[in-house]
Amino acid sequence: MVNPLESELSLDLLDLPLHDPWEAGFGFPPLPKGMAPRRLTDAELDWLERAALTEYICPDDDGLEAIVYAAPPESEKVKKAWDWYLRPDHFWDQPPRLLKAVMADYPIDGFQLTAKQQPPNLVPDFAYDLPIEDYSKLMRSLNREFYRLGWSLPQYKWFVMEQFRKTTAQLSPEEFSTVVEMLQAIPAIDDDD
Repeated sequence: MVNPLESELSLDLLDLPLHDPWEAGFGFPPLPKGMAPRRLTDAELDWLERAALTEYICPDDDGLEAIVYAAPPESEKVKKAWDWYLRPDHFWDQPPRLLKAVMADYPIDGFQLTAKQQPPNLVPDFAYDLPIEDYSKLMRSLNREFYRLGWSLPQYKWFVMEQFRKTTAQLSPEEFSTVVEMLQAIPAIDDDD
């Protein structure tokens, strides 16, 4: 297996504050000499493949490009802290987190494809069955919030996953209305910051 630690991450793909190299997905310490990453479990490989298939993490190499074997900087137990972390990129735009912790927070069953077996997108499956006027209204309200918040599609998808533990495709009409209301309640990012 290729060690994802060796792969390069393009700065162009990131929309992250670069105040902390570790939190931004850079500055991972080199693997200590003579040390090899532990083997990923079958459950971890399955989770990575499903999360990649639904495009909640980088889909390259069945999700293996989305992880890094590392230890947090300045850890008191750095020699024992080495493990697999989900690293920030344009899909997962949060600080590195232990893969097993992310798996516990977001079980594999939550990562569902659309009814047409495609990665989820902006609107839930039910929206495609609506009359064009209703569909257009949903898209306008969602796009208005995206523009106001300055969000990317991955930010939105993870927001839905965090709130409902399911993909955007699986939202019910009531849940989708709740999502729009939640987005409307989030203050816009001030461009002067």
